[in-house]
Amino acid sequence: MIRKEGKARWTYTCEPCDVHATSPDQFRAIEHQQRHEKGFGHFGNVFSTALHETFTPMLSAFGWGALQPWQEAAFTRAMWEGGRK
Repeated sequence: MIRKEGKARWTYTCEPCDVHATSPDQFRAIEHQQRHEKGFGHFGNVFSTALHETFTPMLSAFGWGALQPWQEAAFTRAMWEGGRK
């Protein structure tokens, strides 16, 4: 999300990735947004969040309980950041 916070202060915020960037103009904020969203870390974070939100209720509904720590690690951002830069 890009928004203007004041004179010559534009901010870009990506909530799933917890990224905050401040720019002096809107064009640079848009550039930062596009650069961030093309990255593999952003894709992995959004994809893993979607998987986690989809399958956790299904697993608990069938009585399989909580995920093991190694399964939980598959849903973390750290797994996806090491891929491609």
